[in-house]
Amino acid sequence: MSEILPVGFMALVGKSNTRKTKFMGNDVEIRKLSISDVDQLRTKSESLSDESLTDERKEDIGRDIMLTTLRVGVVGATELTEENLATFPLDDINALTKEIMVFSGLMEKEGKLR
Repeated sequence: MSEILPVGFMALVGKSNTRKTKFMGNDVEIRKLSISDVDQLRTKSESLSDESLTDERKEDIGRDIMLTTLRVGVVGATELTEENLATFPLDDINALTKEIMVFSGLMEKEGKLR
């Protein structure tokens, strides 16, 4: 038996929830990650379990995961490059990435993954 969806449900396809948060003393708008975004991040993070990877390669993958999270999770950051990312303080970038994960329901505020 198929479920009847509310009228206008399809109009929500591609939309996302956003909210403002602080980053380096300024307001930025973050958005909840979509299922597609989470799948993309999961695929990248699964490669970290490869025991043959060097520590350097694992760091590269970690930076790529962070960069991807920021590109999809911060409104207006789709063009963010690794060079741009390197100009920000690490603790501020980590906090913003965590905020996106918490807002998206992937992490608890205490930093535990769900």
